[in-house]
Amino acid sequence: MSGSRMRVARVYAGISAVSAEFAENGIAKLQVNQTDGYAYRSIDDVMARLAPLLVKHRLCILPRVLERTTGDRRAGDRSLLFGVCIKVAFDIVSVRDGSAHVI
Repeated sequence: MSGSRMRVARVYAGISAVSAEFAENGIAKLQVNQTDGYAYRSIDDVMARLAPLLVKHRLCILPRVLERTTGDRRAGDRSLLFGVCIKVAFDIVSVRDGSAHVI
């Protein structure tokens, strides 16, 4: 296998290892929406589970903002709502050799 393929293989091996651990023990839906009564997993739940796996498998996730748009609109009660929409790319990088995959 050539050097560049070996480098890319390392980031994919890390992604696969993290995925395998998630497949064994996913993230429980421990939060409950009080208004509608449905269960969900919060971003904090995801990050608490993901962070140690990234460290273990020596991966970093680096976000890059590609586009940002803003706007405002009126709610049903005529109050003003502001919104921001971003288009983001995430570089998943192997700490071992700097190989990366973009999503």
